[in-house]
Amino acid sequence: MADTWQSMNLGDILTGPAQSIGAIDTEAKDLFTKYSAVANQLGQKVAVLNSLLGKTGGLLQDLQNTGIYVLQLEPGSGNLVSRIYNASNAPTGNYSAGLVLGISAVDLASALDKYQKMMNILTSPIEVPK
Repeated sequence: MADTWQSMNLGDILTGPAQSIGAIDTEAKDLFTKYSAVANQLGQKVAVLNSLLGKTGGLLQDLQNTGIYVLQLEPGSGNLVSRIYNASNAPTGNYSAGLVLGISAVDLASALDKYQKMMNILTSPIEVPK
């Protein structure tokens, strides 16, 4: 009898709870794998957006280097002429022609902040209450 007890572990004695814990562990690992895949895809999308933002910034700088005035307005609504006239860095001087390009983009800083918060949730260990 002593030999039998020495070769057994707790899972052999309490088979039901051991199987339940094993099933929960398997599901948790599967769920973590799925979350990791989603997080990786989001990371790739953020990298693409960051690259696009860098290229757009480079294009704007190139335009300014040719003498074209570039005015970036914060997102908002209202009369465009008033917003340009009242901008903190509004163009000065006399202009005889103008071209307005309206480009709407995501707030990259906010998107990166939300992404980091989500990554913290996905990568932080789960504390099991005792």
